[in-house]
Amino acid sequence: PPEHTRIRKLMDGAFSAHRVKMLEPAITRIIAELTEQVADKAAGGKVIDGIKDFAIPLTIAVICEQLGMQQYDGKKISEWSVAVTAQIGRMQNREQMVENAKKVCDLQNYIIGQMKDREANPKEDMISDLVHAHTEDGGKLTFGEAVSLVRALIIAGNGTTATAIGNLLFILATQPALAQQLYDS
Repeated sequence: PPEHTRIRKLMDGAFSAHRVKMLEPAITRIIAELTEQVADKAAGGKVIDGIKDFAIPLTIAVICEQLGMQQYDGKKISEWSVAVTAQIGRMQNREQMVENAKKVCDLQNYIIGQMKDREANPKEDMISDLVHAHTEDGGKLTFGEAVSLVRALIIAGNGTTATAIGNLLFILATQPALAQQLYDS
């Protein structure tokens, strides 16, 4: 407090029950389509990687849907996520640092473009909610704060959710009785 409280109040509208309810059909569609793709790949005799073929594409698609990014490159978003995480958490040589910094700049430019579009053309999406958020006393996110929040939603939501789904897939693959119980219910 008080900055966290101010930002949290401004973000509340983006996470409203109405916004979440609006996303339910799209999330159901994303899961169904991705499940069909994975099933078709398996039926064709190909090995499925639960993280690369399911968890990462699922989380990226849902986050992009939530934010309102209709046109996105999932592979690029995954690369941006790795670059941001590498800049934060691990030792890098100079070449890696420069390459990751370029990717982080690409991500920033992409987000800024999305946000400038929503400033001029508001939509029914989370980016518009953040760009146009106001508190009762007239408080507003700065453009930089909004960019930072969108970046955090893309990166943090992507990695943590994909890891959680990967853990779930591991549990289901190594505990057949539990998998059967879910299948039967």
